[in-house]
Order: sequence, then structure tokens, then C-alpha cells
Amino acid sequence: MAILGRTYFNTSLTLGSLIEEDTPSTINPATRLVCTIGPVSNDAETLTQMLRSGMSIARFDFSYGDQELHQRGLDNLRKASKQISTLCATMMDSLGPEIVVMNRPSKPITLEAGQTVRLVCDSSQQASKDVLPISYPSLSGTGLQPGRSVFVGQYLFTGSETTSAYLTVQHIESETSAVCIVQNSCKLEGIQLTVHIGNMKNTAPILAERDKQALQTFGKPNKIDFVALSFCRNAQDVKDARAFLNSIGMQGTKIVGKIENMEGLVNYKEIMNACDVVLLSRGSMGNCVDPEKMFLAQKMLLRECNLAGKPIYVTRVVDTMVDAPRPTRAEATDVANLVLDGADGIVLGSETFRGKFPVATVETVLAICRQAEKCFDSFAYYNSVMDFAGFHSINPNIGKVRVLRQCIDGVKITGHVALGSACDLFAGDQLI
Repeated sequence: MAILGRTYFNTSLTLGSLIEEDTPSTINPATRLVCTIGPVSNDAETLTQMLRSGMSIARFDFSYGDQELHQRGLDNLRKASKQISTLCATMMDSLGPEIVVMNRPSKPITLEAGQTVRLVCDSSQQASKDVLPISYPSLSGTGLQPGRSVFVGQYLFTGSETTSAYLTVQHIESETSAVCIVQNSCKLEGIQLTVHIGNMKNTAPILAERDKQALQTFGKPNKIDFVALSFCRNAQDVKDARAFLNSIGMQGTKIVGKIENMEGLVNYKEIMNACDVVLLSRGSMGNCVDPEKMFLAQKMLLRECNLAGKPIYVTRVVDTMVDAPRPTRAEATDVANLVLDGADGIVLGSETFRGKFPVATVETVLAICRQAEKCFDSFAYYNSVMDFAGFHSINPNIGKVRVLRQCIDGVKITGHVALGSACDLFAGDQLI
């Protein structure tokens, strides 16, 4: 039987009391907040305000920009941290096996609904409305076939902008070319265009050569605390990354396994056991899982990590705040429900990387987390863990000390309780 996500909500508040203003709190919530540092947030003044507002981890994403940009942001972060005596961990996000559009023109690429466009694995071709060259050597073995979906959108896309294209594969021309039909009219623009092929089996190394170089020249000298593995597919990816980090003297750096595609979700358990932190990347995952099943993947993965004692962080919460000073009602409720469902941390991406209100976003998200934590029923959660561990129906032949030790170690002692078949979330899709 699968473990379903549970919400532990309990409050003594009345609906009428909600109109009363809260007393300002100087205590940060227990929920950690990761902020992606970018052009709008890498100056010392903004970073100081974000630290004061409660940012606990600064994320430097090497999918975009050069090392000089990230070094400037990190130097300013440490200057700000020292100035106000506030600690902040650092996270370095790898490019990994991510696929991007190459050789883009200076102007946006305009696509019209109903037209065809070719995806080609050819770095010599120029990107245009007719051809999109991608950074992948061959389509062979990827599982790409007629009817499969392909998403092309700007780096840290929010989903609401008109800079994203939804394509459907019409036919495969060769091992390096596929013809697709454009489903929506759009203008492809932004600092970088990423490509997500539905249910693709990606065989590229978990750490690209560019990642390895960045880890040696940026990660090690700056003593980065966490390295996030983009599109982590299995435990071997984590082991390979761990071996490389150890080989360059980064033994103390923790590994974050990012689950953001079908392979990662199917192999969630081995990734969870191998890495130090799990990160559910809902943006990329949303391109692989049907919308009506996304909440299942989220709630079930949160519950599994909670029971295993593995920290889990979740992305993509208040995309609206890229352009607006206030989240939508759905986004505000989403943040609170993540806390109630067991998320240990939240990751802000485009909101603090290129958004207009980075500081206000930090303040708003943490205010919601603080309010949700006040309503978290810790006793009910404690009882659920005790039920799971077998303390409420303990076998008399098993010593309590042994049970407690196993429970602490995260060992499941009362039968096999699993997430269930992750493949069920893909309704007929097969991993080729």
C-alpha cells in the first residue's frame, strides 16, 4: 500500500481573527529558504536585505552566466553576511545533462501555432523559426517518437510568459533530426533557452566537463556547502559526483539530488538513499508528469523523504512575483501546503534571479511559512511516525531498544511500505 501525503493542520484561530494584524516577528521560520542569486540580486545591498529577511541558502546556478558573475555575487554575499553577522550557506547548481538551444540570433525567434520546426543535433546550424539546434549529440536512444511532447522555454521559465513553446513530434527524420509541430504562438527569448523532451532517457554524464571545471575553480576555492545535481537519474549519478568531489578535496560538500524528470522519479528511492538532500524541481518535472498527477508525485515524495529522515526542498512557488509585488491566492496557499505536507525548504528561482521584487518575495514566502508552521500539528505528525515505525503495534519479540535504534537510523521495520509504482504517474509511457 502506498504512503499518501498527509497534511497536519490544526489551529485555534477563528476566521474572524484573520483580519487582525499580526505582531511583527523577528524569529525566522524553521522552513529554510534557498534564493537563486542573479543580476537583480547579486549586489551587496540587496543581499543584505535578503539576509535580514531570512534567506538561509544562496544558490549559484551555473546553467547561466560566467564564473565572474557568480564570484561577484558570492563575494558580495560574504561581505553582507559579515556586515550584519548573519550566516548563510551556499549552493552551487550544476548544468549536468541539461539541453539548451544553441547559436541563437540576437533577436527573438517567433513561432506560430501550427507551423513545423526541426530539432537538430547539429552545432553548425543557426537557430531560427525553422530550425532549433540543441546541445545533445544524437536523438538515438532518447525515446523520442511521434506524439511525444517537447518544451522549449527561457531559463527559469515561469510557465505564464509567452516565451515558451510547446511542441509535438511529428516524425523522426534521422538520428540527429526530428520534425515538430508548434502548439502555441510565442517568441523564444531570454538569457537562455532550455529544452525538455518528454520522458527522455538522457545518457549524458551527470557532471559535464564545464561543471567539473567550475567545481575546481569556483566550488573548491570558495568552500561551497552544497552541490545540486541537475536531472539526477539514479544513485550512480550521486556516487559519480561524490567520487569527483572527493578527488578534488571537496569531501565535506553535501550533495543535493534534484528529481526533475521521469528517470529521477522512477528511481527516487535510490537517489534519496544516496544523496544528502532531495530537491523536487517542479518546473522541469511538470513537463514530464500530467498536470492532474503532479500533486501525487509531490505529496508522495514529501512523505517518503519525511519518513526516511531525508531533508527535501521544493521549487517553483511564487512565479507571479517575478513581475508583481504580491503572489496569487493559489501560490500563497501552495506555499503553506508545502510546509504542512512536510517540505523542509523552499527554493526561489526566477523570483530572485531576474524578478522585480527579490526582497519582497523573500519576506512574503517566509511570512507564509511562519504562519503555516503555527498551524502544524506536531503531535499528529509524531503519532504518524510512531505508527509507521511500529511503536503502536510492536511485536513483543522485538526489543524496544532495537526498534528505537532502527527507527532513528531510518530503517523500516514493519513490512514494506513504498511510494508505489512511480511509473503509474506516466499512464502508459515507457522508459526506453
